[in-house]
Amino acid sequence: MEPTPATPPGQSLADLERRLERRFATHARVVVDADARPSAVLMLLFERDGAPHTLLTKRSADLPHHPGQISLPGGRWEPDDADLVATALRETHEEVGIPPAAVRVLGMLDDVHVWVCLLYTSPSPRDRTRSRMPSSA
Repeated sequence: MEPTPATPPGQSLADLERRLERRFATHARVVVDADARPSAVLMLLFERDGAPHTLLTKRSADLPHHPGQISLPGGRWEPDDADLVATALRETHEEVGIPPAAVRVLGMLDDVHVWVCLLYTSPSPRDRTRSRMPSSA
């Protein structure tokens, strides 16, 4: 399958990064305060053939949960994770081998409560409001 560019033709990754940074600078993020297990995913942007793209993964058909699904890299917060940024970066490293030091975090999108699996997901890993995750996580 060929990747699909993340932006209109002619827009560079640097252009997209600047637009996102401006948007995140003024974005009042919505945080879900739910009785659920915190998790985070990383929307990884990269340039290919001169156009910005995003990375999606396909879960193995042998996994017990969500087999064969297309997803962003990420997963459940663990007690050793400093915050949801660390969660998304750790999970991305585990799943696709990209080290955290190779990632520049631009911002964080609003939380999304995923009812089916009792997780809430932070689709972009910047969370300045949480220094410690809930003890029930």
